Amino acid sequence: MSRAAALPMKQLHSMYVDKARQNALGAVMRWCDTFGSLYVESMSIDDEKKCEIRKLQTFQYVNRISQVQILVRGQSWEDALVKHPNISLSQCLSKVGRTSCATFSSGSTNAGTELFRFITVYVNVDAEDSTKTVPLLYPEEHKAAVQTVPDVQVPFVCPRPADAFIWHTTVRHTDCDLIGHMNNAVYGDLMEDCRRQAAASGAFKGVEAAAGDVHLVSVEYLGQPKAGQDLDIAVWWDEGSHLLGFEFLLEGK
Repeated sequence: MSRAAALPMKQLHSMYVDKARQNALGAVMRWCDTFGSLYVESMSIDDEKKCEIRKLQTFQYVNRISQVQILVRGQSWEDALVKHPNISLSQCLSKVGRTSCATFSSGSTNAGTELFRFITVYVNVDAEDSTKTVPLLYPEEHKAAVQTVPDVQVPFVCPRPADAFIWHTTVRHTDCDLIGHMNNAVYGDLMEDCRRQAAASGAFKGVEAAAGDVHLVSVEYLGQPKAGQDLDIAVWWDEGSHLLGFEFLLEGK
């Protein structure tokens, strides 16, 4: 496991919509999804094998967990991106299993202000049956590229209560990627939309923190919503952890 190797890095230009504080979570998830195979550049394999892994990630890697820590929030997020719209995104492998791997991504402005940290766990699934997992290609080369990274700790929230606010929506065709299901980056936007609908309805009355800016997020992907399917998104305030809980119910289930 390497501790000092420089991380592969890409430059991106934030879109106008990314600069708004309510879009911070969605922006981070889109950026990290767009450059989800950046870590491959740090692997000691030839270009043909790198292309092979990138193709697998496009068509066979599915997200299981995403954890996000947004370090610059609210008005400070908007000020940072307006003043410095170019973002440096770095990425590496942080863990490798038989059929899965985890990546760590970090994003900073070109002035050096770290904006976020992002951990994603990918699972390699069968090309014909996405419910079946298959071993990673070049496992030893994957393991050799693992680096020590900062941890992102997100507390657990309580189970969904019976009186949780429910927001109804439908998966759009434009929400879906090449694998055919709703792209993981869309969840960030939907969570923010659901939270704001709940706040407008009075679901968080007296809980000022529920309307605050996003700081820590953990998403566990258990299903694969497809275009045209109905989604019920539940949101509730957990007084114990002082966090919002979300649950996506596919066609009421």
